[in-house]
Amino acid sequence: MTLVLVFYFVIRGCFLSVNGGADTISPYGVAAVAALVGLFSKQATLQDLLDFDDMGALVTESLAFAQLNVTVADAKRTMGQTENCQDVFVTQTGTREGLLLGWLTNVDISRLME
Repeated sequence: MTLVLVFYFVIRGCFLSVNGGADTISPYGVAAVAALVGLFSKQATLQDLLDFDDMGALVTESLAFAQLNVTVADAKRTMGQTENCQDVFVTQTGTREGLLLGWLTNVDISRLME
């Protein structure tokens, strides 16, 4: 069934209209290319990302943790003390081993600090 659907998108696609420019790209053509690429590519996993070019170290070392009772200013200060940090995870103990209670992104903290 999947192959039939992909074939339909490829036939229906026509990628670009004969008389049109780049702004008339057919969404069916884009879907066809995406489906064909997806059929023949390895499925990436989170582990693949973490293993790629020391991304695992970057991800694990750039997280900050805080307890539930800290202020937003404290969370921002904690984030500022951690290199490449964009997120503060709120846990029961304020450590990575604690039960996760919440998550503050840099955008959340900036918005709350206004």
